Amino acid sequence: MRSSPPLRLSREAGWAPVSAQQQHIKLEERRGLHPITAPHLNGVLTHRTDRYDLCFWPCPYGQNEVVFYGFAKCEGGVKHLVHRYIRTDLNLAMLDVDTYGHFSPRPYQLAQACDGSITNCALALFVRFCRERGFSPDELHHAAYPKEERPTWDDVVTAADWQGVAYFL
Repeated sequence: MRSSPPLRLSREAGWAPVSAQQQHIKLEERRGLHPITAPHLNGVLTHRTDRYDLCFWPCPYGQNEVVFYGFAKCEGGVKHLVHRYIRTDLNLAMLDVDTYGHFSPRPYQLAQACDGSITNCALALFVRFCRERGFSPDELHHAAYPKEERPTWDDVVTAADWQGVAYFL
């Protein structure tokens, strides 16, 4: 039978019992890993490096959760993960993408199966098609999705290029 983690007394907690996990969180905060929680977010938080593309935002349904969408580059493609957290930080989110993320081949190719990670890639191909054929991506997007906000096309293309897109067959 598995026992619960040991409780420790801490001056920081006013001598109240503190679990080892809570002590680890306090230690990480001192090292500069800022916690990401819904009350800390007043909009979307993004973080992109050469290897990771992470996005956090408060739950739109009033839950005290952070919605997370992340990518990690790996051999032959990307791993992607959608998750909800009560509390996380950048390092834990990156570790979760590496550990639990679903693999998707890259570069993205037209007609590749939808696996939950291809939105930006498919929209980047749409933008390229519109620009090469003289169509307005804004007008076509609005005609198809009149109630949705227009994407920022430059951001969409940048995210897709980061993942890898085969623009030409």
